[in-house]
Amino acid sequence: MKTTLSLLVALSSLQIASAASYTNYSSIAVAGASYSGYNVAKFDTALGTLTGVQVTVPISELQGSVTVTNPTVGTVSVNNFDSTYYVYGSSGSLGYTGQVIGIGFTGVATSPDWNTTTIAGSASQPFSITAGQSYTVGAETIAGTYFSAYQGSGNVTFELKNNFSVTTTGASYTVDTSAAGANSQVAVTYTYTPIPEPAAALLGSIGMILLFRRRR
Repeated sequence: MKTTLSLLVALSSLQIASAASYTNYSSIAVAGASYSGYNVAKFDTALGTLTGVQVTVPISELQGSVTVTNPTVGTVSVNNFDSTYYVYGSSGSLGYTGQVIGIGFTGVATSPDWNTTTIAGSASQPFSITAGQSYTVGAETIAGTYFSAYQGSGNVTFELKNNFSVTTTGASYTVDTSAAGANSQVAVTYTYTPIPEPAAALLGSIGMILLFRRRR
């Protein structure tokens, strides 16, 4: 009885420790005004059975600069400066609903401060985006019906872009956002049940045999 009880305790410990997880990350790159792909390695099925998938965006920080040009003889005053971040699952096949997050009008800090700057005629003004401004992108848990897209060889691909918007009062103007974007990264956390180690499988078999004999 004592031996059987010890084996049951060991088996119980193995069961508690059976769940495992790890996270794969995309490369860090700047999301600009057009969608770019962020590739994350799929779950390695040699490790076990996939039981959970969660997608996060751990990095989404504004960077770069926006240039406003006043091509006329009058003056231009910038009165709104905002940015919108878009995150989508590739081709809609990843079970990721997608998120659009804005740093709203008057929300983006720049140097010089855009809301105290006027631009004379036939002049351009670059606005450097102050570091440390990030979007908060909520984690998404993927439904099990999409797990097949997250496992095997290769990558899953997410599409990101970042759009800046500037409005002014006064004369006409043009805006160049080609030097601006959001430094970005996508991460996928995989939860799985590992394939049992040979010793653990053997212990389980011995435990079942002893229990069977004990009941007889």
